[in-house]
Amino acid sequence: MQQRYTGSLDTDPTLSGFNLLIIHVDVDVSSFRYDNCGASASELAQENNWQTLPCSQPCPPVVDTVEALRKVVISWLGNVTPGDRTLFCLPAQSSGTWLAAAVLSPDDSLLADAECNTRLEKKLAELPKKKRIKKNRRSYQLNAPNITRNWQQVKKICSQAADFEQIIFDTVHPPE
Repeated sequence: MQQRYTGSLDTDPTLSGFNLLIIHVDVDVSSFRYDNCGASASELAQENNWQTLPCSQPCPPVVDTVEALRKVVISWLGNVTPGDRTLFCLPAQSSGTWLAAAVLSPDDSLLADAECNTRLEKKLAELPKKKRIKKNRRSYQLNAPNITRNWQQVKKICSQAADFEQIIFDTVHPPE
């Protein structure tokens, strides 16, 4: 993006047909290093002055890591700036956390400090066969309706889900 455009994402001509742009990055990315993605990613990070990874902060609270990662993601954009219709979706620690909150009982021990648990998604794949959710497209698509159906529960367990809903609401229905 930063190599082909400068300015607000809201005025990028390739995005003009969209009402919203959602930038989704799982918060566990905050514990990665650029060289985890190969030498070229490390070189790009240096050449473009991207903020440092890893950027994870002590958890709880997860919000400190979320804010640090948001700054990193914004640095990836370079001279491109998020606009009023650009929303960040930063599930902590991953989208799998939201899925776990939707499919497990709210008192399940796996959900204790769910947003700080970097292994929760892996634990879903280790559940007994009838409850097991592997981290693959098919498995997640089959379970996606549970997130919609149990969204209130997801928001109670996952602060970032509640924050994302509020951002969507404020963007679609801005205060007058």
